[in-house]
Amino acid sequence: MVTWEYEPCGEGEKAVQHFLTKGDNNENDDVALYPVDRHTVLRDEVLGIVRGYIPYLGWAAILPRELLRNINDLVAEHLRELYVPRH
Repeated sequence: MVTWEYEPCGEGEKAVQHFLTKGDNNENDDVALYPVDRHTVLRDEVLGIVRGYIPYLGWAAILPRELLRNINDLVAEHLRELYVPRH
């Protein structure tokens, strides 16, 4: 998860940091994952920070999963053709 927007609220030592987060490969923000009626997360709820960026590294995890899903879909389609009676 990558911080997308930061908004300080309050002043001085009582200032509270709010974050709107967005996954680096997602089109939309992560508000749907937040507690009900919340549009930001608090600084205390952020568990880590980004120290670097390696483009396309996530594909190492995504590609095998997508290939397996496509293979499963093809096998299921062929099995349906074999076992579904034709009229």
